[in-house]
Amino acid sequence: FWVWGLLAELVSSDQVGACYARALTLGTPETFLVKMRQRVAGWLIDQDRWTDARAEIDRLVQTRQATGWPIPAKVQQWMNDTHYTQAGTQSISHWYGNLLAEANALLWHDLPETVALVMGTDPTGRYVNMAIDAHTTGSFPLSKFDLQPTSGDRVAIRYTQQEKAGRLQLHVQTVAMTEAPLTYLETRTLKGPLRLVRGKAIGFVGDVYVPANVLTDAAVAGDELATVDAVASWDSVKKQVGWRAFRIRKE
Repeated sequence: FWVWGLLAELVSSDQVGACYARALTLGTPETFLVKMRQRVAGWLIDQDRWTDARAEIDRLVQTRQATGWPIPAKVQQWMNDTHYTQAGTQSISHWYGNLLAEANALLWHDLPETVALVMGTDPTGRYVNMAIDAHTTGSFPLSKFDLQPTSGDRVAIRYTQQEKAGRLQLHVQTVAMTEAPLTYLETRTLKGPLRLVRGKAIGFVGDVYVPANVLTDAAVAGDELATVDAVASWDSVKKQVGWRAFRIRKE
């Protein structure tokens, strides 16, 4: 947390809040955070944000009282101020939420930004699946990023890769919605009759493979005319790049 506190002294004024938000949300024991909360409270008061400041003051006072530590004179002065007594009470994390993504961006800003395509969500609805290129796919948890993308949306991501059990795993560090062109991925739109595979919940429109999850979300019957939006995708069975639908609609 102290590193983020130090960073707050080095960044531009509009990035200070993101540094403080991250410093206070790392799970650090409260006994280590009393001075940081006092510092943040002062920063909030300088902006006349007394409601947010009171939340920080109340938390640090609670910790100091629980440990038998004295209340600093400056904090006592704030508590005697009419702005403090008139400020409403709210959740301690009320003002943090929108700033955490900005803090992540500060941490990972040296990574190149890549525009990927959202392919949908996993069966649990907790992870967003995306494609970067024909060989590279990945996902990110909705709980980590305050976004609600849908299939076909584009996202600008910064990511790292780590090897595990002989395979590279992609770890998304920052995500933002964007209208920018896809960085690497090829896409294609094709119209034609939907050919269902007997005994399987999959189909094809021309040479475009339509997986079960895409068919489930569409009210398109076999042999009906449909339009599919597809991405270039590596076929591990045929050992070649093919086309995989991420969206289908009835004509």
